[in-house]
Amino acid sequence: MVFKELLQHININNNVINEFKATMVGFKAIMLQNYIKVLSYSKEKIVIKCKTDFVTIEGENFSIKEMGKTDIIITGIIKSIVKDR
Repeated sequence: MVFKELLQHININNNVINEFKATMVGFKAIMLQNYIKVLSYSKEKIVIKCKTDFVTIEGENFSIKEMGKTDIIITGIIKSIVKDR
């Protein structure tokens, strides 16, 4: 709720609220918010569908630590992240 209020206060378009957000912890974990579904998963590559984009994460030893309705946490050695439309 605070995030939405902040965006409104600084006049940022509401569409930004619905886009995905990626938060990395070093190169060992990533949390994606506002994802829709996991399209493919292996220990070296994960493809995730977000509202308007596809996110491909490549690396080693991937493990899905948490998977909620809109948030997912992935651990492993992250080598690249690519966003495609």
